[in-house]
Amino acid sequence: MPSGNTPSGLGAFDGVVETPRIRVTLTTSIPEERCRRVDLGHAGHRAIDRRGWTGREQKTNESNPEQ
Repeated sequence: MPSGNTPSGLGAFDGVVETPRIRVTLTTSIPEERCRRVDLGHAGHRAIDRRGWTGREQKTNESNPEQ
């Protein structure tokens, strides 16, 4: 499929603009430009403080019981 025509899943499309349901951001050493080229967000892996994310799995499950 040509770039720009790839369906991105469930979301909203008003005939002109597609609004995605979710935004995927990678915390990675992959270059930011490469992530953006395939419509992924980028967060440098060295800038993330892992302690701030500890224990969030349970919190996510509680807020969305279908998980």
